[in-house]
Amino acid sequence: MPASPVQETGQRFTWQPFSSRPTHPLVPWFLACISLLALTHFLHLAEAIMLPVAAAMVIALALRPIVRRLSMFRIPESIAALMTLAVFIALTAWLSSELLAPASAWLNRAPIGFRLRQLERKLEPIQAPLKAVQDASESLSDVVEQSTSKKRDPDDPQSVVVKPPSLLSEMLSSTWQLGAGTILCGVLSFFFLAQGESILTRIAEVLSSRPQNGDSGTTITAVEKSVSRYLLTVSLINACLGICVAVACMAVGVPNAALWGAMAAGLNFLPYLGALVGAGVLLLVCLFSFESSLYACLAPALYLLLSAIEGNLVTPAILGKSMSLNPLIVILSITYWTWLWGFGGAILAVPMLAIFVTVCRQFPATRSLAYVLSN
Repeated sequence: MPASPVQETGQRFTWQPFSSRPTHPLVPWFLACISLLALTHFLHLAEAIMLPVAAAMVIALALRPIVRRLSMFRIPESIAALMTLAVFIALTAWLSSELLAPASAWLNRAPIGFRLRQLERKLEPIQAPLKAVQDASESLSDVVEQSTSKKRDPDDPQSVVVKPPSLLSEMLSSTWQLGAGTILCGVLSFFFLAQGESILTRIAEVLSSRPQNGDSGTTITAVEKSVSRYLLTVSLINACLGICVAVACMAVGVPNAALWGAMAAGLNFLPYLGALVGAGVLLLVCLFSFESSLYACLAPALYLLLSAIEGNLVTPAILGKSMSLNPLIVILSITYWTWLWGFGGAILAVPMLAIFVTVCRQFPATRSLAYVLSN
């Protein structure tokens, strides 16, 4: 008879785990898959909270070197964090307001938008009668329901009709979620910037006080600095690429060159896929703007050339080849996070992957995983 994990010793019961029982080699992989599925389900359900938290962590890590540099001038860390975040929000709001008008103009010029507006104008004369018919139908259904409810036997089961939410309520709900998520992201970014150094210092002190952890405290500080330097450097490289694309579009004669430069800077956070999407959009714009189809291909070709120079020469020269990521892993990461969190997940996919690889590279137990994920 196999031994029970609970064995009696006099009047005391002691728990003995099944440490001596051999386990199948696939059990750890099975548990890892179950944990990944559970984590994916949790992240999907908690999107309204976890997406702002992840965005705030990425923003705080990217702006952390600026706060650290301001603290060297004896500026309090909370004041430095507030100043840095205020400048970042102001620049983001200014760029959004400046680019909103040309973006709306180009959306209005798009063929799909033109057809939708044309169809809407054609349907305007019959919208009012249709609305009247719909209201009358709803009133008639209410009257019929009231009359049938009076004749219905009390013992009969009641019919339940579930009405789907209206388009207006869905739009208001989406707007409220976007506003609440933006506010939560801003507040968390400030506290991550203001309290991040003290939290890391306390974690380092706790880990360093235990002999079995070795130099884990110094490793955590090095991870934070390495990730912050990487995110800030990549953001500056993307901004420079956007400026170069805007100058190239201006030289070719593409209208609203600043808009396409900003698009290139934002899409460059999606390696490989972002350049293809941006070149496709720019090709459509040039086809609408120029008579010659051959000349319309010049701006997208310059865009792809600048992206290739940035990805193969500039970024490896600044960050080093050790920070490059596997293209297949990048595409899988973008696909996973886009499916999970939508457009916000697509923007955060590569920064979160870079953070994960950087953290894995600092610890001996996970360096093999970082080697697989790197290029």
